[in-house]
Amino acid sequence: MKILAPFDQTERSQATIPLLHRLARLSAEDVEVTLLSVAHAPEGTRAEESIRPVVVPAVLDRTLPVALPAIEPPYAELKIQAVERVLNELHDYLGHVAARLPEGIRIDTEAHLADDPAKTIIECAQRRGVDVIVMATQSGHGIARALLGETADNVVESGVAPVLLIAPKDELPRDVTTPDEERPRLPATGVK
Repeated sequence: MKILAPFDQTERSQATIPLLHRLARLSAEDVEVTLLSVAHAPEGTRAEESIRPVVVPAVLDRTLPVALPAIEPPYAELKIQAVERVLNELHDYLGHVAARLPEGIRIDTEAHLADDPAKTIIECAQRRGVDVIVMATQSGHGIARALLGETADNVVESGVAPVLLIAPKDELPRDVTTPDEERPRLPATGVK
């Protein structure tokens, strides 16, 4: 079974880890999990502006002051450095997630920079021919996004693969999140 599990570096997205454990235990075939993380491409970071525009008083016979152009401050981190840093952070994060998964399953990680996470998830699912996508829901704005985040909604609508959506425990009713052994047992009534 090939599983795609997107993570966005939030605690909410890690709600899928227990389900990934269960799927690995239940599957009679080899399990291959691709952990995917998508972030927006960063920009370079300018160093603090230390060079400001300089106005020189009247030069020679001119009566108006002469303004010298401002010199751009140097970059503390170039865009290419920022991109490399963010990709490394994503891979490190996915490595920590992978360490929480059971032994014996094949795990691969992918980190991407993109403006549209849903599109990247869909493309990854198509490229890898996954059997299922396991992802957490994100609460959005308004009633339409109350149960399903925009990214999850777009992935589901794509139809690229079945999608198992996990609502983090703090968004589920108590009886759904209570472990089986802690749920009250009702006496059998014999009614079917």
